[in-house]
Amino acid sequence: MKTRRKACIIFCFLVQAFFNSNLFSTELPHPTYLEFLKKFPDGYPKFIGSGNPKSIGAFKMYLQELGYMTFDYGGNSIGFKFYVSDLDENKSQSQSIKDQSNRELNSVNQKFNTFSGASKNINTLTDNILVKNNISLWIREINLQIQNIIKYPKIAKDRNQSGRVLISISLLPNGELLDVNIEETSGFKSLDQSTVKAINKIEKFYPAPFEAKNKNFTFILPIKFSLDQ
Repeated sequence: MKTRRKACIIFCFLVQAFFNSNLFSTELPHPTYLEFLKKFPDGYPKFIGSGNPKSIGAFKMYLQELGYMTFDYGGNSIGFKFYVSDLDENKSQSQSIKDQSNRELNSVNQKFNTFSGASKNINTLTDNILVKNNISLWIREINLQIQNIIKYPKIAKDRNQSGRVLISISLLPNGELLDVNIEETSGFKSLDQSTVKAINKIEKFYPAPFEAKNKNFTFILPIKFSLDQ
């Protein structure tokens, strides 16, 4: 009887694992250019106009099709997602941040691709094309600050460990850091920890190049560790 019950439990677990794996199997938390080329070996089919459908421009179009905004860094197009939430003025700032972190970031973890540039609660703020362009400029400056402070951990280099850490950082428009989280691990603890540690050392990021009172911006972007960089 116990053996039969155990077999049923294992079977149910395997069925659940099967459906979960299929549910998220097509999820691309943050596609890279190499992943883009593997997915479209003959080029991006939706690419129109003159040029190469395997180009960075085609990759950028693919990222935007998935709901990412992009910025250029080091000759590469980097996709990022973001959302914006209101700060609760009736609570202390620290409690407001904690509540938002628990509520909003749980939503990110449940289904990453629910964000398509920004959440609905910011209305006209990001409907403005100029603001959207400024957000791309802002995250580019933020990325530069992060890249300038991050150091490749010696222990990871010695072990030939490399990878990409997908992080989320929450900022006030004045550049104050509210929170930093790992959204997708690199697979190596040393790389993940060094990323979070480095970001927490930045006392203040560049302020937003636009006005956004009582708003909390959360950006999700990749930090890459490559042995040949």
